[in-house]
Amino acid sequence: MIPDWQGALLGAANVVKDGGSIRVVDFGDLRTLWPPFAGALRAWLRWFHVSPREELLMVLERVSQRGECTLRLLPFRYAFILNASPAAIRAILGSRGSATPG
Repeated sequence: MIPDWQGALLGAANVVKDGGSIRVVDFGDLRTLWPPFAGALRAWLRWFHVSPREELLMVLERVSQRGECTLRLLPFRYAFILNASPAAIRAILGSRGSATPG
């Protein structure tokens, strides 16, 4: 939901002590949700100036497959839950706060 999700995650990684964890819950990409419901949900979210960050989920799926974080997708990809260490977040984003290529 946060437009600068890279900056938000990097900020969290910089304040959470090593050994701690960063947890993120956000909307998913709604890819497997019945299209009329997905469209209605996206329209409802727009009323609150909210939009799912599909790029964020793509990056997290890629790095979770490598074992750098734990990612749980909720049914119909409605939302996700991330659990990662500060070091994993830094590795995901690189030193400049941009997502690293897969």
